[in-house]
Amino acid sequence: MSQGFQELQDDELTQALESLLLPRLKDILASRSKGHCMRVADLDSHLMMVLTRSLRREVPEAQIFILNGNGQNTDNANLYISSTKLIELRNPLPDGSLRPPLLIFLPSNLQTNAEDSFNVASFEEISLADVYQQLVQKLIQQVPTLHKVMLKKF
Repeated sequence: MSQGFQELQDDELTQALESLLLPRLKDILASRSKGHCMRVADLDSHLMMVLTRSLRREVPEAQIFILNGNGQNTDNANLYISSTKLIELRNPLPDGSLRPPLLIFLPSNLQTNAEDSFNVASFEEISLADVYQQLVQKLIQQVPTLHKVMLKKF
């Protein structure tokens, strides 16, 4: 017997978004060369933590962090980086060699004095604006055919 429609819970939403974003971000990281810097802005804080952990497992050679611009004191301190440390990791090593690709997640409530140092002029902006539409399409594909006919009426 069918359970009918159920509301997507926060953890389920995070997991569904991760299933779409992880392969995409993994491919982007794998295609970038040493010294390349990227940024992703305005994701949910829990989703940023989940993606940071997963990407570190999947692409261990890359540098992946969440920018800590508001002095957050967190149990997941190893996931966060200060703007000062970010600028250091953006620059080449003292011997002039380039560091591994760098991906930084920027929280939506970011407030830091060094914002010019990681703007779109020096960091590639990775847009994920289409991910929610992709998720809707993925979820609709999982709906039984009879319910899809009913959804089209709305």
